[in-house]
Amino acid sequence: MKPLLFLGLLLCNLVWSANPVMAKLLMRDLEGIHVSWLRSTSALLAFGLALLFGRSGLGRGFLRPASARDAAWVVARGFFSFCFAPGLALVGLESSRAVDNALIIAIEPLVTVLMAWVFLGEGLRLYHWVSFAVALQGFSWLSGLTWDRVRGSWDAHLVGNLLMLLSLAGEAVYSVFARKLLGRYRPLQIFGTAILVGVVLLSVIVFARAGLPPLGRIQPTSWLALLWLGPIGTTCTYLFWMTVLQDAAIPSMALTLFLQPVAGSMWGYLWLGERLSGVQAAGGGLILLSVAVPVLVGRVGRSRPEV
Repeated sequence: MKPLLFLGLLLCNLVWSANPVMAKLLMRDLEGIHVSWLRSTSALLAFGLALLFGRSGLGRGFLRPASARDAAWVVARGFFSFCFAPGLALVGLESSRAVDNALIIAIEPLVTVLMAWVFLGEGLRLYHWVSFAVALQGFSWLSGLTWDRVRGSWDAHLVGNLLMLLSLAGEAVYSVFARKLLGRYRPLQIFGTAILVGVVLLSVIVFARAGLPPLGRIQPTSWLALLWLGPIGTTCTYLFWMTVLQDAAIPSMALTLFLQPVAGSMWGYLWLGERLSGVQAAGGGLILLSVAVPVLVGRVGRSRPEV
């Protein structure tokens, strides 16, 4: 991989690492479900403007499914990646911490492998199952999940972390479902159509549950956080990642992912004053350990980053 491309991938992960903090800043003014809608919608608007003023043209950014099966994969990808995943992740983050989010996201490469096994029939090796077990143990320590808590009451922090963990399934299918479409459609069209479908579905859910977001309550600094989350942290970075993905080796790209949980934890500490207890820090360490070996041996990919 060319050095400039590798540096670009590191920059993408640095941007993504601050997404949880930016979302928490925006949540000072809005509910998590509204933050998820504004993030996806602003990313779609930025994508549309880029097409309008770029060489591609607006119509070239979206695909027309050639079959009912392709249409089903497009809708499923849009729902899981741009509706289900951001909705659960940001509602969960509302009850948790940016540090927890940054560490839980590190599990996504393992979830991607699991989704590839379920939908594509790709085999899993013994070290994958060991990594899953270690990651879940780390998640338990980070979230305070014990058998007594399972049988008793669940606090908001635990529920929030469980929602963020569940959202990884939606993030993970981003690449897995794309494998069903690549070769027949351009990556730009797959991305554009998926985010359009996701925004439409998310809009229906958000408006039915919570109504329009109260935009008048958003402070100037929160608008900057939204600019980071949507146009920069979603549209620009995702398109760059997809462009590099066409030519670069996934193991080389996956190595850059370790910057995200480490830097994300640092941002949560510096900007929000979030601190981990000893047990929680050990849980975060186990999560990082669980993905280290598979990534280093080139067996784990990455669907896309998100809050």
